[in-house]
Amino acid sequence: MAAIGRFELIRTLGKGAQGTVWLARDPVLGRQVALKVWHDKNVAQQADLLDEARAVSRLQHPHIVQLYDVLTQDGAPVLVFEYVDGVSLADHLRFSGRLEPYRAARILRDVLSGLTVAHAQGLLHRDIKPANVILDLNDQARLMDFGVAAPVGVSGDTVSGSPQYMPPEAVHGSTLGLAADVFSVGVLGYEMMTGHSPFAGDNLFAVFHRIAHVPITPPSQLQPEIPPALEHVLLVALNKEAGERYAQASDMLAALEAFLAPPLQAEGSSTGQTTLDFLLRRLQHAQDFPALSRSISAINKLVAADAESIHRLAETILRDFSLTNKLLRMVNSATYGQFGGTISTISRAVMILGFEAVRNLAIGLVLFEHLQNRSQASHLRELMLSTFLSGLLAKGVARKLNLRSTEESFIGGMFYQIGKLLTAYYLHDEYQEIERRQQQGSNEAAAVVQVLGLSYAELGVGIAREWNFPDRLVQALHGYTSERVPTPHADTDRLRLSANLAGELTQLATSSAVAERDKLMVQLAERYGAASGMRAREQLQLLQAALADLARDAHYFGLDAGGGDFLQRMQDWTGLSGAIMPSAAGNPGELLEEAHQQARQAAVSDMTTERPDAQAILSAGIQDITNSLVSDFKLNDLINMILETMYRGMGFQRVLFCARDARSPRLQARFGYGADLARMQQQFVLPLDGAQDVFQLALAKNLDVQIDDASAPNIAERVPAWFRRIVGAEAFLILPLQVDKRLVGMFYADQALANTLQLGSKELTLLKTLRNQAVLAIRQKQA
Repeated sequence: MAAIGRFELIRTLGKGAQGTVWLARDPVLGRQVALKVWHDKNVAQQADLLDEARAVSRLQHPHIVQLYDVLTQDGAPVLVFEYVDGVSLADHLRFSGRLEPYRAARILRDVLSGLTVAHAQGLLHRDIKPANVILDLNDQARLMDFGVAAPVGVSGDTVSGSPQYMPPEAVHGSTLGLAADVFSVGVLGYEMMTGHSPFAGDNLFAVFHRIAHVPITPPSQLQPEIPPALEHVLLVALNKEAGERYAQASDMLAALEAFLAPPLQAEGSSTGQTTLDFLLRRLQHAQDFPALSRSISAINKLVAADAESIHRLAETILRDFSLTNKLLRMVNSATYGQFGGTISTISRAVMILGFEAVRNLAIGLVLFEHLQNRSQASHLRELMLSTFLSGLLAKGVARKLNLRSTEESFIGGMFYQIGKLLTAYYLHDEYQEIERRQQQGSNEAAAVVQVLGLSYAELGVGIAREWNFPDRLVQALHGYTSERVPTPHADTDRLRLSANLAGELTQLATSSAVAERDKLMVQLAERYGAASGMRAREQLQLLQAALADLARDAHYFGLDAGGGDFLQRMQDWTGLSGAIMPSAAGNPGELLEEAHQQARQAAVSDMTTERPDAQAILSAGIQDITNSLVSDFKLNDLINMILETMYRGMGFQRVLFCARDARSPRLQARFGYGADLARMQQQFVLPLDGAQDVFQLALAKNLDVQIDDASAPNIAERVPAWFRRIVGAEAFLILPLQVDKRLVGMFYADQALANTLQLGSKELTLLKTLRNQAVLAIRQKQA
């Protein structure tokens, strides 16, 4: 595999006048990066580049693409950047046209948030334009390419940056201040909202003349729906006099946030929403909270409302290697062992356990994975364990209440504690002040409101809304104001009851002394007894069962249940006899079940190691699909299982299933996993016009074709131009799909670089078996 330094090259992301950008893998840290290889080897320019790189490396912000390292290759500098999976704003505008004003304003807010950090360090970007803004998979904007960045006060007498985004002072050759970048952001916003550049011209002179001398056409004349307040922000940024603009990014950001913020509440009304907004903004600036927020929001946006829901959920989970492995280990654990057989794909897990169950499991796994990096402190570990315990206890309550979705109650129970957990992790100073006030005699509820301005529960509800949780779950987090909890009549009532009872019981067990237990449990039973139908002892038994579940399952979520005395203290608090850990199997049936589970876990381990065995994953997938073929399956779901098995098993850059179009002679990508999937689904169209290229020859003759080097002399002339333009992979695999001698589709897989497919005869045979299972599935559905 080709490499630069320790970085393994995967594929080209783009080429420009300054250099080439590669997607690469860092084998040491196990992450993907973007390498920008500069063409110029001039020593003086390299020194300038290193100075700029040192300045840019200090810019740490969720809306700036981070620079990790600088190295050299054959005398040319190489910049190592964070890789952001997404699409440039330039491409998005080119394909989709102008943006709705409020969405454009939110993108500007992201750009300005990142730019504010650069301006605070006296650094000008000097090349803000759509091509240097990337929209990630959650529609968050990231500012990139500080390649021509310079300190404040640099002269504008040399052309740096893109002409249509330059401020008038750069055209005049004057000294540039921070307001120069503000002007470029204004141009960016104008273009997003109108679909036109305010300074378009036939040549460079015409562009510069318009920038320096021609009044700007107000954007509302082109798009009347642009709100006046937003137009005002743009026009201030685009003032031709630098002194009349916003002085720096933070000033424009404040004006934009004032536009986007909800109206101020009337005097005398509750300030809770204002306080909540303030705390949410604080959290968004915490080190890794935005990444956690994006991950959970992306999963929550998926709904089981259409035939593609399984694929979309699997695709979202598969983007995270660690999450995929943890979820597969979890669904193959004893907790879900009643379903029988090993589950080797996310797609099959969704088919068996249900969309909501897998989605909610993924949310729990994502939450704890993001937080465990800070969990060294004992009190933080205990908070994570108590949050997990609350979720498990809520599942037990839900089963007692005959609630259909126990996995949803698991999320409800956990999020009952989320306000406290995230305060401890991300608002550390406030959390310490709350603890200090408790030590001085305040109760926790009063101390929280005094310090935060609202309760932990209110913060949790706000976060749940921010993370796109469904309304029924948000409502479940609201506490009860009455002394006695009302009897539930619908599933939404039962969901709320399970979350609140579990949360309150967990809070009692973790914060009170054993001597107080009986009195507190009587009070809790009086409060919830009529609604839940449970007495105090039954509630304690549910707590002990939840503790046993925690001991068994905590490691699947990355939690260390044995690292302290948490379990023992909880066991002591329940006052019930019996060890927390399940007792060893004794009778032959239990021994047989234990042996079966150990064998199952061994198979799962082969699939979910850091470097999983390809043959093990492919073979397990084939068995999964075989099991599905003898059940009532949906064809699209089974195709997704095949694609996922190919993708995970071989580590392809991408895999696609292309189906024959019923109305025209062509194949078009329908499903897939991997790089540029959205673009591939739109543009990967294979015409069936009889051309003598490698694709049509393979399909016409029903031949499985493996191309290891698409640029080899005997192959290059057979690779069609559309493929070179749209895909550009140097190594690929074609597996035609014929049913009764009729072409119905094709499986396609690729790698960016030549000779990197790494297909042995056994792997190729297994891939063909997967294709043949698709043939069998189609025949079954046609029968």
